Amino acid sequence: MKDHFTHTHSEAARTIRLKNAIREDCNVWNKLQNINAASRQELSLSPGIDGDITGLYELILNGKELWYGTLSEINAIVKSMLTLLIQPEKFAPHTQKEK
Repeated sequence: MKDHFTHTHSEAARTIRLKNAIREDCNVWNKLQNINAASRQELSLSPGIDGDITGLYELILNGKELWYGTLSEINAIVKSMLTLLIQPEKFAPHTQKEK
């Protein structure tokens, strides 16, 4: 019984940490995206329908569902979106040098 409780408790703690990290990254993305933007952009995490039970959440961009999936999937998407703003060269196509 103790092992089940420990596993459940550690999973719950991991879920909370991941949700907080995603929300923090969304806030950073919102601030960076809206520095000089003509129209405001809003990225946020939503629990979806019973997200805490199903494990599925929504990533919302400007009031519309951008992605519906696990917290790990959403975390990867938000990290990529943030990297795209901070280091766009990572997403630039690579050019081959002529020989």
